[in-house]
Amino acid sequence: MTLRMLHNFTDVYSRYFFFLAVAMTFCLMTQAQDNYCYYYDGKMIALKVERKFLNIITHDGFEKSSVANLDIRDFALKTVDQGITEIEFRSEPKEADFFKAIQSLKQNPGIAHVALYFKRGEHSSIGTSNVFYVKLKTNDDFKKLQQVAGERNVKIERQVPYMPLWYILSMLPDTDEYSFEAANFFYETGFMTALEGLFATHPPIEKRIKILGEF
Repeated sequence: MTLRMLHNFTDVYSRYFFFLAVAMTFCLMTQAQDNYCYYYDGKMIALKVERKFLNIITHDGFEKSSVANLDIRDFALKTVDQGITEIEFRSEPKEADFFKAIQSLKQNPGIAHVALYFKRGEHSSIGTSNVFYVKLKTNDDFKKLQQVAGERNVKIERQVPYMPLWYILSMLPDTDEYSFEAANFFYETGFMTALEGLFATHPPIEKRIKILGEF
């Protein structure tokens, strides 16, 4: 190959990678804040945020008056499951206002975790929590699970009864990351065969997996 041919070859690839980088940057800059994904059956599935609802997990001593500045309906501090409380906006806020409200809730010292709701087409929207499930490839991968959990500010709660490869994990209080984002990260480590991080309540794992296919 002559020096001129080598120069042309290098120039073509340089321009290719330059435009590729520009395109990727443009995609990241134009991506909406409410565009999320999760893994189902080994594939990445897009999620669409339901902006009318949020779930919160509160600390002891939380006062409803501390969120009176938000345009939300009156709500009862009831235990839906593991201390989860649903809050509903009076009307669906614009995207910027919605995420501003989330930041306000996250900064509230009485709130341990804020969790999103997602639309499911013709089905009712589904709320998330601070909990997610993962399935290991083998029992030998438990040490890896412990290592990643420690690095990710995640607590291993327990094994799923009668399903020894499945584990229930939870986000530690005041962790900024959403549970389904943590679940995605765990899956991407390569030692998981399945995950589930899109439920506020705790139906049997078989039912949870079935519902995931309805998005």
